[in-house]
Amino acid sequence: MSNMRKQRRSFTEEYRREAAGLVIDTVRTITAVAKELNMG
Repeated sequence: MSNMRKQRRSFTEEYRREAAGLVIDTVRTITAVAKELNMG
């Protein structure tokens, strides 16, 4: 097995706030918002 690790993506503070706002301000789950934003 190799020592290759998947590099973690970084997101701007603004992007994180907007993503959190989508969860807080709507009835969508964290998972639904993450899929919508192609985050997971």
